Amino acid sequence: MSPIARRIEGFRWIDNHIFETEGVRFYIDDVYGDTATDLPSIVVAKTRDFFEDYARELGDAPTRKVLEFGIWKGGSALALASLFDVERLVAVDICEPVEAFDAIRASTALGRRVAPYYRTSQDDAPAISRILAEEFAGEPVDLIIDDASHDYALTKATFEHAFRHLRRGGWYAIEDWAWAHHRGWPWPKEKPALTNLVLRLNIVTVCRPDLFDRVVVRPNAVFLQKGPEATMDEVLDIDACIELDGRTLGLF
Repeated sequence: MSPIARRIEGFRWIDNHIFETEGVRFYIDDVYGDTATDLPSIVVAKTRDFFEDYARELGDAPTRKVLEFGIWKGGSALALASLFDVERLVAVDICEPVEAFDAIRASTALGRRVAPYYRTSQDDAPAISRILAEEFAGEPVDLIIDDASHDYALTKATFEHAFRHLRRGGWYAIEDWAWAHHRGWPWPKEKPALTNLVLRLNIVTVCRPDLFDRVVVRPNAVFLQKGPEATMDEVLDIDACIELDGRTLGLF
């Protein structure tokens, strides 16, 4: 059993919608029901199978330094900080400060391992570089998670500038890539599906085999492991990495 899987088992699962870890109670959705507790509580919006996907794909990979794009209510950053047993998890979002999240960060040992950067866009490359230099002293991170906009253009731009901050052998996860394909999900018809990025990244494995050691596509997320020969200073241009030999690769 991997270290991540052991930590999932170590969570105190009240039921399928509620769990506790490191003095914090997490609700998988906004419907709490009869859930009186003295513990600080927060919504995480991730089901157990999300965590199990990370355990399955990352195995025993180091996960001490983590960058997460997306904060929402803050539960994801806190839950993942416990799941990965991080030294530091940096979370970035354009949102305003989240009072409940910040209260838990100030009052718990788990929360003090999480550093949010509000009012910061995921595609602001200079800001992200500056934040990582401050938080990790210029060292590459072990894991990058994009759970932010779920927008094709923003997620692609983020990958192109952030991938260079990932250590060789580290993992990059793009969550919720399949929303446009969920029956009944109100995905705007005029908005390109995030699937377009997943398709392009798979093609890149052929055209730039140095970049990725593994690419695993699961319903909750796509996981990409950085190759042992990947450069560490390259700002990527995914479209330029793809050889089409005169063909056209459109968006849908």
